[in-house]
Amino acid sequence: MRIVINFITIVTFLAVFCFVGCTKDKQHPGLKPEIKFLKAAELISSDTILAINQKVKIGIEASSKSGAPITQLTVISSFDENTTSIDSGLYSSEFQYNIEITKGLAETEHWRFYVKDRDGNCSDTIGLKLFKDESSGFGPIQSFGNIVLGAQFNSDPGSFYSYETNRTYTISEAYDNQQIIDLLYYYDIVESDAHTIASPGANIDQAIYNSDLAPANWTTRTTLRFEYLPDLTAEDFESCTNDSLILSNTFVFGSGKRKAKNLSPGQIYAFVSETNERGIFTVQRLEGEANGYVEISIKMQEQ
Repeated sequence: MRIVINFITIVTFLAVFCFVGCTKDKQHPGLKPEIKFLKAAELISSDTILAINQKVKIGIEASSKSGAPITQLTVISSFDENTTSIDSGLYSSEFQYNIEITKGLAETEHWRFYVKDRDGNCSDTIGLKLFKDESSGFGPIQSFGNIVLGAQFNSDPGSFYSYETNRTYTISEAYDNQQIIDLLYYYDIVESDAHTIASPGANIDQAIYNSDLAPANWTTRTTLRFEYLPDLTAEDFESCTNDSLILSNTFVFGSGKRKAKNLSPGQIYAFVSETNERGIFTVQRLEGEANGYVEISIKMQEQ
């Protein structure tokens, strides 16, 4: 009888031990993560009045309180009545995040942040507002006209472009100058893509260039995002002499498309770089396919 009792005691002990061990990462289930603004001289953490084009940085810090890792950061930006929400995936018990913002034309910008852990617990939402300084004006622009880019089988001119140098590069030249290459052009046999302008950081199929020098193999890959502007005309583009048109048609980097696809003459696209360089370009001419070319003109904020 004593043997049976001892056996039951051991089994009970092992069951309790396993239960505790399997649930150790849920020390406080149901507790929501904590999120707060970082405070530092170079960061803002409360409502602020800014001039158009003024750049500021916001920092946040978040940590899990349930024992489950944080798996999602959501950034919500509202420009007057226009709202964009961007979710970013992660996996960490705590982290810090900084975002640089360039004040646009909106009278009020509302920036909000919250996180969610693996168990679905959401933090509170924190936010601040950026108000436009009514005394501020528009800034100067740079114009780059009649840029001709060859498709992937047309090396004269090259397929790659840098607006720092305002010149085109062949694939071998671009490989040697990765840090300054901003745009590239190719023709994709996928009908919905066809004539495409992208940046080296886009997810470009290795078969497009079929070379070890293709952007997928670069160590430095600048990334731009794009947005089609169907309401703008050639006259709008030509009359743009300051950055008012750019600012009124810009977007949050994370919400843009990685490629400007299925291009045709007359189209106008906005672009934003990962370092907040902003501009617009218009398609002037297209010729051929993978051995053809595109001609564009660019107007962007002066850096």
